[in-house]
Amino acid sequence: MDKSAVPPSGDKHDYMSMGPYWWPDPSKPDGKPYIQKDGQTNPERATDKFDATRFGKMASTVQSLALAYYFTGQEPYAVHAGKLLRTWFLNPGTRKNPNMNFGQSVPGRYDGRKEGVLDSRLILFTSDAAALLKGSSGWTKHDADGYRKWLSDYVKWLKTNPLALQEKNASNNHGTWYDAIICALMLHSGNAVEASAYLRETVPARLSKQLGADGSQPEEMKRTRSFHYPVFNLEAFSIIAL
Repeated sequence: MDKSAVPPSGDKHDYMSMGPYWWPDPSKPDGKPYIQKDGQTNPERATDKFDATRFGKMASTVQSLALAYYFTGQEPYAVHAGKLLRTWFLNPGTRKNPNMNFGQSVPGRYDGRKEGVLDSRLILFTSDAAALLKGSSGWTKHDADGYRKWLSDYVKWLKTNPLALQEKNASNNHGTWYDAIICALMLHSGNAVEASAYLRETVPARLSKQLGADGSQPEEMKRTRSFHYPVFNLEAFSIIAL
């Protein structure tokens, strides 16, 4: 709710970020439409204009607090983690809507893109944290039920929204991360049977399309950051395996 940009929906509860590799066009007075420079991150994405930086900080902080509670049993860690989770996912005045309609937008080109689904991989950290907080005074059964409901609503968006389905069909790491995200969140929201069926159907085809006979990842190796992206893709496959 603190971001300065207002999503095209007019609702600040909708998450909004900017594509990392898009820059103002120096030949245009207002820089729009932005132009792509693959592998070169525009620092504008990290400003308070958008949600991406705060979303990342929240997820990292909640993860650390939940681990601290799990290993020490000290309630103050859980209390603060619960406060952050409720702020982002449960409280009516501040909660994020369960969609990524305006993720990785590009000024002058796209209000939101399929790549915005990738930003939601951070929800895997908050979901693991919520599981670690079970039984603490900072995260009640009411909180846990509300969070699972939020996850179920977001999974429904992933299954039906045109942008999300485009991301599912991506032939590179974006498709792999879609699988990792939807399956992990189905597990966290209590739908293990569906997650298992999805993986059995999807992962063999995903592997055969993305891995060469020599084990290489052609779609990732052709990128300008040809070390980062194969590792990033393997991270998603590792999450799927877990």
